Amino acid sequence: MENITERLVKYMEVKDLTAYRMTADANLSVGLIGKAIKGKSGLNIETIEKILLTYDDLNAQWFVTGKGEMLIVEEIEVEQSNEIMVDKELLLDMFQKVDYLFKLSIQENATQELNALRDRIMK
Repeated sequence: MENITERLVKYMEVKDLTAYRMTADANLSVGLIGKAIKGKSGLNIETIEKILLTYDDLNAQWFVTGKGEMLIVEEIEVEQSNEIMVDKELLLDMFQKVDYLFKLSIQENATQELNALRDRIMK
């Protein structure tokens, strides 16, 4: 089972964040994230709280316990002429995140299915 630091690294990879960027964004002590990633220290409650308050899409339950989904996804919909339109860039961004997660942990078949989904989105 993953620990909180391993989950932090996964989140950073999905969001394309460096330890330096996270340190600056969350107003953490310099080197704190790097040391945690290298296993030289842990994350205390104040650090965890700062990270969760800074990154509001990070699911606190997943981050702390590993249960649930990594990201809190808000549905963004625009109603126009009684039809719901979804921003293609948002869908592509979500696709890229899902694609990354699949590459981490799912079978090779997932790549083909995701490519088909991307092709349908782009039509």
